[in-house]
Amino acid sequence: GAGTVRTCYPKNSRFEPGPEVPTLTVVVEMLTRIEGRIEALPQARDQGDNGSPLSIKQAAHSVNLSQTHIRRAIAGGRLTASNLGSAARPLWRVQRGDLVRWMEANQGGQPKVPPRSDLKELIRRHLPGL
Repeated sequence: GAGTVRTCYPKNSRFEPGPEVPTLTVVVEMLTRIEGRIEALPQARDQGDNGSPLSIKQAAHSVNLSQTHIRRAIAGGRLTASNLGSAARPLWRVQRGDLVRWMEANQGGQPKVPPRSDLKELIRRHLPGL
């Protein structure tokens, strides 16, 4: 019909668009509404410490680490967390801002793997015959 987007497909093709294909104006309006909704969504970086606190599982998933790693960081005092449970059954919650600060504090550092120039000597010394 008038105002619909048509493509060049062979006549009677099963790929030929039907009359329900929206016009370009309708598509632009739909995309504008979607963009408005996306912009209205709360962003983690904008929420700072005001976002919902994360469970250990959620915190571990968000930084792609194990739950054990997160628990050890909390137990060692390196990652700030709140115990909303009891001493016998802790229920830890981590603020997003604290998780971000912990990650930033651990950026860089020394690699655990020795430089490539030292590897051959280390292999020869510790793994003779390899």
